Amino acid sequence: MSRVQNNRQGQHLGQWIDRVLADDLPTLHSFVTGLGQDLDAVVAGLSMDWDSGKPSIDNLMARWLVWCAVTGRK
Repeated sequence: MSRVQNNRQGQHLGQWIDRVLADDLPTLHSFVTGLGQDLDAVVAGLSMDWDSGKPSIDNLMARWLVWCAVTGRK
C-alpha cells in the first residue's frame, strides 16, 4: 500500500486489494470494504499529483531558520 500511495500508483490498488482479501486479515478486510464504497475517488486520490496547500515541515523549518537568522533569535 505504501508503494501505491507514495508513488501515486492508484491503478495498482486493485491488485493490493486482491492480495488483502486473499489473506486472513479481518481488520484490513474492513478497511478494503470502506475503500470500495468510493473506489473511483480513492484511485484518483492515489494517482493524482496534489497539494493540500499546507506547508511541509521542511518548508516550515526553513522559514523558522531564516526568521531566527534575521531576528538574531534561537
